[in-house]
Amino acid sequence: MEEIFFRGFMYPVLARRMGAAWGIVLTALPFGLIHLPQYGWAWGAALVIVMVGVVCGVVRAVTRSVGASFLVHVGYNGTQMIIALVYTHGFRHMERAAVGLFGLG
Repeated sequence: MEEIFFRGFMYPVLARRMGAAWGIVLTALPFGLIHLPQYGWAWGAALVIVMVGVVCGVVRAVTRSVGASFLVHVGYNGTQMIIALVYTHGFRHMERAAVGLFGLG
């Protein structure tokens, strides 16, 4: 749904009115900001997600395809899940994620 909203609906309107670069930036910023609660309001994590939004936006602009940006987004999310799966030994040791991500423990 994020790709459909940000790169499918928002990007074309902004790109037509302001140019591709502004379309990319103005879709990447809110894309990152909506993830703040998910990452415990960590601005560093939000910045990473903004950069993911920029990459997805560039892919959308270059290929003119929401499908292509969707695949990049799925690849990013899938990579995160595989790393979490390996790091937590099949999600059986979630305390490792808390220690590794948040320095708790």
